[in-house]
Amino acid sequence: MKGEKRSDMVYVERLI
Repeated sequence: MKGEKRSDMVYVERLI
């Protein structure tokens, strides 16, 4: 649960 917010940012950056 500690790496869920960071994973979200990386996921959005990879989508762009």
